[in-house]
Amino acid sequence: MNNKVFGFCQGKTVLLNNISDPVFSEKMLGDGIAIYPNKKSKFITAPFDGVINLISNTKHAVGITTTAGNEFLIHIGLETVELKGEGFTPLVEINQEVKAGTPLMEVDWDIIDNHSLDKSVMLVNCDYSITAFEYHESDEVQADTVVLEF
Repeated sequence: MNNKVFGFCQGKTVLLNNISDPVFSEKMLGDGIAIYPNKKSKFITAPFDGVINLISNTKHAVGITTTAGNEFLIHIGLETVELKGEGFTPLVEINQEVKAGTPLMEVDWDIIDNHSLDKSVMLVNCDYSITAFEYHESDEVQADTVVLEF
């Protein structure tokens, strides 16, 4: 396991099988890990070096490809597509190269709370190119915390 995935927001790790949405808990989009953000978490950051390949129209999801070509999706919250971009400010552009820790998205968690939506942030390997993950659970994830290895 040579590839490290760093904390993509401050908070507590959550294994995907504990996410209330079956799309993530049953790994329909792929395997990965989630972080439940804490009050200090304002930004979603790059979990590794790579290239941005997607910013959803509703800004609740960002795609990033590793330097080795593995495709991941960062999905911010559950049912947040309903917000139609409200509360999300992209800080990067498609095809932009990023380093681990680069701020990708600013999130206004109060807006998500005001709509009573789940704030979990999921990171999934959406091209199924990775078959083995090592999860690192933590109650205090920071940008330099390794949360996953593959």
